[in-house]
Amino acid sequence: MHCLISITEEYGHRVHNVSSQWAPQHVAHCLNTIREAIMCLADASPMTYVNGFAVGHVTDDQKFMCRDWSALRKWANHPVRGVRYKNLAPEGAKHDNYTEIIPFPKLSPDEEIGLA
Repeated sequence: MHCLISITEEYGHRVHNVSSQWAPQHVAHCLNTIREAIMCLADASPMTYVNGFAVGHVTDDQKFMCRDWSALRKWANHPVRGVRYKNLAPEGAKHDNYTEIIPFPKLSPDEEIGLA
């Protein structure tokens, strides 16, 4: 998610002609990370069309097998999995100001499932 957010921010900065906080190498790294994920986890589900193949338009009737995002976030947020950071920048600041949180705080139920 970090890379998707970073690329979205970069796009917004370019659209609004604002300097980015991300170095070009960081954006390239994120694009490559997402490319690799798409290639490794490629979905071979057939696309469905209204009015026949390539005649009508693509529909949203594809069936996907999704991962349990909440369970993944809970697993990833567990203290044993690394350092946590807190953004010290005030609301509306142009740039983030992250600091490491030590010791790792107790998580609320929402934080445990990635909703906070």
